[in-house]
Amino acid sequence: MKKISKNKSRKLSKSIEKLMGVGILISSLVLVFFLTLFPFDFSFPDNFSLEYIYQSFYHESYLEDFLVNIIFFIPFGFSLTYLLPRQKLRAIGTLIVVLLASFVLSFTVEVLQAFIPSRSSTLTDILSNSFGGIVGYFGFYLLRAIALRQFHNFLSLKAFTAYFLGYTILALTISLPVPHLSNLASWDSNFPLILGNEATGDRPWQGYLAEVHIADRAISRAEVAKVFSRQIASVELGNSLVASYQLKDGTQERFSDRTGYLPDLFWQGKATNFARANPVFLSGDRWLTTELPAAPAIAQIRQTSQFTIITTVATADIHQSGPARIISLSGGPYQRNFTLAQEKSDLVLRVRSPITGENGAIPELVVPDVFKDFQWHQLIITYANSLLQIYVDKLTNLHYVELTPAILIANYLFPLTTYNLDIFSRVLYYGIIFVPLGLLLGIINFIIQGKFFVNLLLIGSGILWPALLLEVILSSGTDRSISLENLLLSLAIVFISFVLISVTMFLVVEAVKLCRKNDKMFKKLTTKH
Repeated sequence: MKKISKNKSRKLSKSIEKLMGVGILISSLVLVFFLTLFPFDFSFPDNFSLEYIYQSFYHESYLEDFLVNIIFFIPFGFSLTYLLPRQKLRAIGTLIVVLLASFVLSFTVEVLQAFIPSRSSTLTDILSNSFGGIVGYFGFYLLRAIALRQFHNFLSLKAFTAYFLGYTILALTISLPVPHLSNLASWDSNFPLILGNEATGDRPWQGYLAEVHIADRAISRAEVAKVFSRQIASVELGNSLVASYQLKDGTQERFSDRTGYLPDLFWQGKATNFARANPVFLSGDRWLTTELPAAPAIAQIRQTSQFTIITTVATADIHQSGPARIISLSGGPYQRNFTLAQEKSDLVLRVRSPITGENGAIPELVVPDVFKDFQWHQLIITYANSLLQIYVDKLTNLHYVELTPAILIANYLFPLTTYNLDIFSRVLYYGIIFVPLGLLLGIINFIIQGKFFVNLLLIGSGILWPALLLEVILSSGTDRSISLENLLLSLAIVFISFVLISVTMFLVVEAVKLCRKNDKMFKKLTTKH
């Protein structure tokens, strides 16, 4: 009777567990559909076609969306892994099923979002959702091992080799969207060009502005040198110019774009009894804006994901803040494509991208002490492949920041200058990826110690090919080549991590041997006496 009751209790507990698994799976599906399709206001166009669905996937995607989408699918991957018949499917088979199921579910949701006006579909969402399912899969097996105390299965050579390969694949997969996070496809075509203020009129700048030139490509260092030597910006920008305003006559009522791309600049603010200066003087009372959006120029920059802006400015107040807007393509204080501004004596640059967000403020490029005097300063700003640069008055006075995901973390962790922040963020990004790989390589090397050629092949390939593959991924989709500096940084981090764990494990083993030896000697001595 006791046996029957035990069997019944086991069956009952298994049934309850399965019901809980089904409950988690259904709950996760409901959560996914609700959070991604709300408010369910589907609208089907008359010109419906596969091309319409294809085009609907090209929307802006921000870094926070990527992280949130991973979290959404973790419960789905976890519960599905539990419910799959593990006696029929091996671990790799279960992983493939979970990955495919996550992909299909995400793809279905993204297609449905194409018919909801308030939603937008992106390929990045599908990638992050699929990755979330995989995280749920590994989470299940980890918790299962802890519950059953099967730690020995996680400490074998086979297991650590699987960890190394699995982590490498996951790290490289996460890096796939990184090149696309630097594009400018999210720029809003409805923003006007504004000089000396914000669209809402509440971020005024007081100073002089002589010229504004905008191009749809980043110019080279050699071209920058020519601009500074000739002082004729429009010559170097050539056919890439999408806007060119000369503002040296402050008595004009309007200013025309010499390229013909953009509409005229008109005065805003107080229109009477104002002393006009040569060149243009801007203040809280008077600023310039295009009557219509700067859509043609923005469209060109969205297509190339590059730009150059050349301007000559002089502040009239070294204490103004806000930051006070000098040049802005924006729709208000918290939405912009680009802004050049002044914060007391510092120059501030903001660029909208999937990483920096709609306001372009995290991170922003801050150049100290540009406005510590009232002198004229020629500024050349370029952007391409996530690299934002500004030259102030001469070729050697260069400041830059690389707008990467890691710089967001670095920006929150340390209140560093922009230059140090950029260096730290690169070390942080490559460290997060390659320190675990170096540690895993060291453990594997320790387990198979004594096999010299196997170790040599393992260390060589394990250090080199992940670093090389990452650089190929990061350079794909852009016109930049593989960075030798970043490649060497990756190799150095893996190698240092490998050496540290190898030395640590060697010292631990030697310490254990020494303790055992001393223990034996102590037992012998106590036995004699």
